[in-house]
Amino acid sequence: MPPRIISLVNFKGGVGKTSLAVNLAACLAHNHSQRVLLVDCDLQSNASIWLLGFSDWNFINSNHGRTIRGSFMPNALPLRQRIVRNVLGRKLPGGLNLSLDLLPATYELFDFEESNLEENFYLRFNDELDSVRDEYDYIIFDCPPNLFKASQTAIFASREIYVPCNPDLLSAIGLNLLISKLTSFYRRVEVAALPLADDYRHARIAGVILNNVTGKVEKIVDMMNMTLMGGSEAVMRGTTVLPQWIGAKKFAGVVIHQNLPVVLAKGVAVGGAAAGLLDDYINLATRIHFGN
Repeated sequence: MPPRIISLVNFKGGVGKTSLAVNLAACLAHNHSQRVLLVDCDLQSNASIWLLGFSDWNFINSNHGRTIRGSFMPNALPLRQRIVRNVLGRKLPGGLNLSLDLLPATYELFDFEESNLEENFYLRFNDELDSVRDEYDYIIFDCPPNLFKASQTAIFASREIYVPCNPDLLSAIGLNLLISKLTSFYRRVEVAALPLADDYRHARIAGVILNNVTGKVEKIVDMMNMTLMGGSEAVMRGTTVLPQWIGAKKFAGVVIHQNLPVVLAKGVAVGGAAAGLLDDYINLATRIHFGN
């Protein structure tokens, strides 16, 4: 069975894409025993630094051919050899096995964005991804806050898009812009007359994920749902704002400092907001995994 390939996309920064990507991937691996590859497409490399730790990431960053950047460099290692297997292995309690791998990002993705590549660069990565697809149940892309080359690469390879949003007016307005830009990207892909993969189809928005929720959000949810119901080909039929919201993160710094996702964090209080946030991520992963 082919993996589910998901991009977390939003043009707006500060909406929690990376925290959702890391914790969704970890919950799918830990709570649902799924084989997960997390692909960091953001030149800020926050997901990579979070899971690897700065020292290990810095070593990889000094040889950016060992990151996702290698897919667009001559004579780089094959994708299979650039993936960090069992990225949390050394940090896990004894006896705990977690099938979570990472394709790291690098600051050198900036050069990728500035480079003049052949028009079908995203097809090149998609073909390379074929070499490892069968090893995973989920491939999750953490995308930067734009629709430049790295995001296009992720979206082209994906089948589903989830949109992390803060529960505010700017995010509601930005959702309409995102849908418009995705539709324009689809048109460019079609016009390019690429030798598309046999099973290619446009990735479409499968849900909006509200992040950092602290109060009433019903009006914002209604606005976003109206946008999703607009009949765009960029949105799957019946898509809504998911009811599994993510609460505010009051101890995120502690978790990131441990280089662990919330579900595996050590020494964090199990009561109050900490337990609630853990439940939020688990509930979200369960919804995405089972679809209800």
